[in-house]
Amino acid sequence: SVHNWFGPDRPKVYCIAMIDDASSRLFAGFYEADSTLTNKDLIKRYINQYGCPLVLYTDKASHFIDNLHFVVKSPPGHAESPVETQIQRTGSRGAN
Repeated sequence: SVHNWFGPDRPKVYCIAMIDDASSRLFAGFYEADSTLTNKDLIKRYINQYGCPLVLYTDKASHFIDNLHFVVKSPPGHAESPVETQIQRTGSRGAN
């Protein structure tokens, strides 16, 4: 959520948060944007501190969903190609 987290004289920033369902642990960071790279940074920081989660449940932000299937569907009888999300594409290119 975007807010004046640090007071009215400071720029608005986004609080991006993760909640561990098993432990109720809250893990969050403040960022200038809510983007693929900032979400990927938060996930990376979480993994470095607590290890890799078994599953990530996410909202429907474009970083986490396959937008192509909302626009283009394969014709009947044709197999659909797997489409990566923005987060998956950045990881498959070796980006940090």
